[in-house]
Amino acid sequence: MKIIATILLSVLLTEKINGQNELPVKDGQVHYEIIDSSVTGAASELHSKARMWIANSFKDSKAVIQVDDKESNSLMGKGNFIVSEGLATRLIQFSMKIDSKDNKYRAQIYNVKVGGTSGDNMRSAEWFNKKREHAKVKKKINDEMDLILASLKRAMAMSKTNDF
Repeated sequence: MKIIATILLSVLLTEKINGQNELPVKDGQVHYEIIDSSVTGAASELHSKARMWIANSFKDSKAVIQVDDKESNSLMGKGNFIVSEGLATRLIQFSMKIDSKDNKYRAQIYNVKVGGTSGDNMRSAEWFNKKREHAKVKKKINDEMDLILASLKRAMAMSKTNDF
């Protein structure tokens, strides 16, 4: 009886752990989003802060930024990072959009793809999310996306003083 209870508990814990490591989905696609109205500043100032964050956070901001619409205070770009899973490494590619309005902004990360480090065998994260294995990789992806959005949040909250 103890063996059956142990097996059942093990299965339930595995299900709980795997469920916590799923990638967030919106409208059938992996999607991360924050809307922050705790910031202050005009839309153009927040747009400028978002551009500076990209310049400071990515190796080549010109390669990252695909659209920079100053009239609508919208930035769109593409980024990537690498996660390791045992001996394998995976390239994670994503698109992002940052929209700024007076005293608030919205950041979205979407179109997430997972594949080999050379960019081969890229699969949608939705496909990857359906796989029951790879819980550690999913957790690493979630952790990295959380770090990216937290970094943006800190940058957007900084006061824009430039007294030198």
